[in-house]
Amino acid sequence: MSRKRRSSRIAFNAFYFLIHFYYFFFLGVKVVGKIGTRERPLIFVANHRSFNDPPALGTLVYSFRRSNEVHDLAKSELFGINPVFSRILKTLHSIPLQRDGLDLSAINYTLNLLKKGDYIIIFPEGTRNKTDELLEGKSGAGFLALKSRAKAIPVFLKNTDKSFITQ
Repeated sequence: MSRKRRSSRIAFNAFYFLIHFYYFFFLGVKVVGKIGTRERPLIFVANHRSFNDPPALGTLVYSFRRSNEVHDLAKSELFGINPVFSRILKTLHSIPLQRDGLDLSAINYTLNLLKKGDYIIIFPEGTRNKTDELLEGKSGAGFLALKSRAKAIPVFLKNTDKSFITQ
């Protein structure tokens, strides 16, 4: 492994550790679901309470997998906020998804990742939900599971809305 790649891997792991520590030890985020299963490919299907959900669940899945093969689908508008935030999303392996209409590019890219055995995190409510009731889910998670033959793991996230970063 090259020196540059090794230092990049160290930075990546350190960043994940800090995020994981913040969510699970500082905020007390709770996750209910079979995160530790070793099957591949997997789609983690979760509720979406706050902006904290993707990194909280991503770091937990990563901590069980010890690979960088964990991706989440994120609305494409997030990638246009500013260049630094866009770079962070790409570093965390987020996949931009156009929510208006059918985004075949994102679907095909995600199916290819699943074919390789990667892990996907998806929030089928399609938006953050501030209530205690689940919103009606979009069909994308089911479609991806059927097309890829990946197992869908339901996950419930709790306390991710307790942070100062909740939007």
